[in-house]
Amino acid sequence: MKKFKQLKALKWKLALFPTVFLTITISFLVYAKLSLAATATWTNTGGDGLWSTCANWSGGTGTGGCPGSSDIATFNNTSTANIAIDTTASVAGVSIASTYSGIITQNTGVTVTIGSSGFTQAGGTFTGGNSTIDISGVFNLSSGTFTAPSNTTTVTGNFTISGGTFNASGGIVTLTGDGDSLADTYTITSSASTFSNLTINSTDGATDTFQLGANLIVGKNLTITAGTFDVTASNYNITIGGNLTNNGTMNNRSNTVTFNDNTQNSAITGSGSPAITFYNLTSTTGSKILKFGAGQTFRTNGLLTITGTTNNQINLASTSPAGKLTSGASGGQYKKKVTFDNSGQAENLTNFPILVKLTSSNFDFTKAQSAGQDIRFTDSDGTTSLSYEIESWDSSAQTANIWVKVPQIDASSSTDYIYMFYNDPTAADGQDKTSVWSNGYLGVWHLKETGNGTAGEYTDSTSTGNNGRGGDGTASQAPTQTSAGQIDGAQSLDGADYISLSNTTYQDNKTIEAWIYTGVNNAWQEIFLHERVVGNTNYDESEFRLTNAGKLQYQDAYYPGGAWTATTTSAVPLNQWVKVTITKNGANVNLYVNGSNGGSSSSFPAFSYTPLKAFIGSGYWWSSGPTYYFQGKIDEVSLSSTARSAAWIAASYKSEANTFNTYGTEETTTNGQYASTPVAQWTINHQGTESITYAFIQDAACDGTSTTITLDTTSRNGGNNGTCWSGYAVNQNVRVKGTVRVKGTTRIGAD
Repeated sequence: MKKFKQLKALKWKLALFPTVFLTITISFLVYAKLSLAATATWTNTGGDGLWSTCANWSGGTGTGGCPGSSDIATFNNTSTANIAIDTTASVAGVSIASTYSGIITQNTGVTVTIGSSGFTQAGGTFTGGNSTIDISGVFNLSSGTFTAPSNTTTVTGNFTISGGTFNASGGIVTLTGDGDSLADTYTITSSASTFSNLTINSTDGATDTFQLGANLIVGKNLTITAGTFDVTASNYNITIGGNLTNNGTMNNRSNTVTFNDNTQNSAITGSGSPAITFYNLTSTTGSKILKFGAGQTFRTNGLLTITGTTNNQINLASTSPAGKLTSGASGGQYKKKVTFDNSGQAENLTNFPILVKLTSSNFDFTKAQSAGQDIRFTDSDGTTSLSYEIESWDSSAQTANIWVKVPQIDASSSTDYIYMFYNDPTAADGQDKTSVWSNGYLGVWHLKETGNGTAGEYTDSTSTGNNGRGGDGTASQAPTQTSAGQIDGAQSLDGADYISLSNTTYQDNKTIEAWIYTGVNNAWQEIFLHERVVGNTNYDESEFRLTNAGKLQYQDAYYPGGAWTATTTSAVPLNQWVKVTITKNGANVNLYVNGSNGGSSSSFPAFSYTPLKAFIGSGYWWSSGPTYYFQGKIDEVSLSSTARSAAWIAASYKSEANTFNTYGTEETTTNGQYASTPVAQWTINHQGTESITYAFIQDAACDGTSTTITLDTTSRNGGNNGTCWSGYAVNQNVRVKGTVRVKGTTRIGAD
């Protein structure tokens, strides 16, 4: 039989805490063999409840009629009697149906080998022994109880737990792939479940990526031996009770890594420089000891929080050379205020995507990485991280366009601001574009790409993934990319070009926005279309377009039925970039040109249908296909599932026209903020032969907001209790009580 690519895994290990109710899905690609397996059904006709008694089976092809290597051992309501696997078992698969209510027990010292048909359990109870189970296919638990052997369970296919109870009993589950040379991506989803030990080890010739699909809890040790471990743009959090070892790549993005469980210490080690980059790093329990590996640098780009009532310790395992724990929160040594002028809008703007437009006049590009990887944004408090998307960054031309989601811009305010931080040569890219566009957006197309009719070539920045395709696959009808857009690149349409969208989901209440540039005012031109056409007697359509008089118009129409339109009173300006917007909320439709209302109607009916077509830059006619092509340029198209307010639309226009923001002067800043809760106590120790020259802690007075630090003077010996910095001499434990906020590059180790 030929092999087919079904799902792919690679080697990593995990063990789960005993008896947990959970839903775990781990999906990955593997090569599996096609198999024509027979069915051996458990009947217990022999009456002794033993696997080795062949009279207890029906249809087995093995010796004496027992299940053989080409059989699927099947348990259903043919017999619900208990069974003991009392001899080495080798079968093509095991299938436990929902109608089986008995107990399957793997006896002591007995190994079980399952082939490419895998293990599937939808009922009953399976109890492992002290030996091994080797599955050369999938593992699927949807109901019932599975207790793994205390030794090792090996699975080469999909590992899915969608229901039931999984009890790891202290054993190890090892997932192994085919070890090919492909770079593959795997998803680990373990909702409300606790792993005991989790090891990720890419055995492929290429580097594989393991991405989280939910928050991860590891009761003991998390080990990344090889490969990339990614928390994804969703920034899933990780909780660890024991050790963290990173010898691969750990991409924490903007998540939180928490060390809990004060019954065990946590050693944090890794290779590379820095060994591990955290965003938020938290220790949540008293008497917890974190030991940072010797000679290694660990970095926090967000907030380090140490919580507890007594003896919450940071231990640096310092031999020679000493290690360092440094803070790089907010992205670097410089910051700028970005202040918003919302004085003309009497409405708070919530979760509002603002455009930050950088040029040589407001930003020094020599102080940032080549693609802006070190750019970070915070709210006005300087610590609350904000999601952002870099649409473009050109260090040579000294231009950049960055979208930032701001939690709130106050009504009628001209003083609200955020911070932009930069100048961090070691920072990794921290973008999270789907979070930026999560406030009701169904599609955001920046239209900066070069199209040739390839599926997915025009990227949607929302989580919907509604990517576009030039000419619906016809390369000659794909628009031409132009650098002369309103915001970075745009698409130039010659009167026969258009973009089809992969997802045609229709929303009756909506907002459609676009920037357009045209020199034509005597032809119908479609900007955005939803349409369902079935011959010439049945159609529905929703069109956002220019009329043959150059006016902006929105139309809902269906046949048989009627058509409803709203049109602006004036034509759209020619030969310049114009922001056009339509909102629909029930019967009310409003049209906006450059942020101002230009026309409306309150007579639209409720409209609902399943479109067959969704286009940018074209209409559709039942007998001839795409028509009423746009003639000019289109940029920054978006579709929302809600009708935005007039204040939102006005502010959006001002932001994108670069009249909403002012940029402050460059400020020198310290990196990050380390904090502990009140009445917490830190002990900064060192281990090994290398002395710690100084442990520096910035006094709270320099923060400007915290109360003064109270020092435990019995542990303090020497140093300078100055206004800003306190130094502590060699071989001394430093104990700081009170609310501690530490800013700056904080080094723990030999200086």
